[in-house]
Amino acid sequence: MRLRQTSPAKHLAVLRLVAAVPLIGIGAQHILGTAPMLPILEGAQFPLAAFFAVLVPWLEIIAGVGLVLGFFARPAALTALVIMGAAVYAHAVHDWVDEPVIILPLAVAICCAQILWGGAGGFSIDLVASDPD
Repeated sequence: MRLRQTSPAKHLAVLRLVAAVPLIGIGAQHILGTAPMLPILEGAQFPLAAFFAVLVPWLEIIAGVGLVLGFFARPAALTALVIMGAAVYAHAVHDWVDEPVIILPLAVAICCAQILWGGAGGFSIDLVASDPD
C-alpha cells in the first residue's frame, strides 16, 4: 500500500495547503466562468480544448480537496502536477487577459512534486491509513 504510505512530517501538510488553495480557487473560477478556461486552452492550441475546459477544473478541485485532506495525496499531487505542467506550457506560448503570474503554477507543481515523493505527511487521512497501529 505504498500509494498512501507516508511519514508524520508536518512540513508536507504545509505544502499540501500551499498547493491545494490555488487549485481549488482557480478551479472554482474556471467552473463559475470568472476565469474561463476555454480561451486559454484554445490560445495555447491544446487538442480537445472544449473537452478539457470542462474536465480540468473539476480535476483541479478534486485534487485540491484530496490534498487538503491528505486523502490519496499522491494521486492528487500527480493529477495536479500534470495540470500545472499544462498551465506552465500555456503561460509560455500564449498571453491572455488577466493572466496570473507563471510563478503560481510553478509553485504548485514544486509542492506537488514533493508530496508525490514524500506522501501526505502529518495531519492527513493517508497517515492514519498507513499507521500500522
